[in-house]
Amino acid sequence: MIRKSVIFLVCILAAGIQLRATQDFEHSYTLTPGRNISIDNKMGDVKVTGYAGKDIKVSAFTKGPDKDSIKIVDKSFGPQIVLFPVSSKLRSSETRVDFEVKVPSSAELVFLRLKSGSGNIEVSDFSGGLTAESSRGNVKVVNVNGFVDARSISGDMDAEIKQSQGRNQMRFVSMSGDVKVTAPSDFDALVAMRSATGDLKTDFPIKIHKRRYGEHTASGKLGSGTQILHISSVSGNVSLLKK
Repeated sequence: MIRKSVIFLVCILAAGIQLRATQDFEHSYTLTPGRNISIDNKMGDVKVTGYAGKDIKVSAFTKGPDKDSIKIVDKSFGPQIVLFPVSSKLRSSETRVDFEVKVPSSAELVFLRLKSGSGNIEVSDFSGGLTAESSRGNVKVVNVNGFVDARSISGDMDAEIKQSQGRNQMRFVSMSGDVKVTAPSDFDALVAMRSATGDLKTDFPIKIHKRRYGEHTASGKLGSGTQILHISSVSGNVSLLKK
């Protein structure tokens, strides 16, 4: 009986070790004007954070029973950083790849193109342009000061605008998830909100047009209307709240 218990315990520990994430890719790229970072990750999350360094740093972590079958492909050329994972066999649902990227916070001439299948996308403290798209995951954007086009099919969208930033355009869209944007009380923007079947909510002086049947919409000018903000969902709720 004791021997069986020991074998069972060893099997559990072995499984735990196998599922532990390991760093399988790490590379630094020199920051140059016009850098484009493209990460297409259909196997997990993508997280980008701004930091006080000088280079762009990318790491990828794999875990799961089939993690040894995954390879990170680097097709970078010129100013383009292009990364995506591939697998040599059908993967277990427990096998995944998560990317972590660090970009200098002051890098205004960098553009991010991020895609994920079932994973989440999170971007914070970034000054360049951004497109982010997740099929089934959530998207979170915090303190991004440039152009933003963020979308999810079935996930939620959560964005925090810390301050008004010039003539930027920001779009946050989900098909079936909720979309929530928080902004400072002195937010300066032209705002358009829409939900086909969900509710609209805002703390700002924007009139909401609620129809008994059909879509709800809202639009208005805050301050001088310097920025352009569009937030919408087909079946989820949409909110624009003060911080």
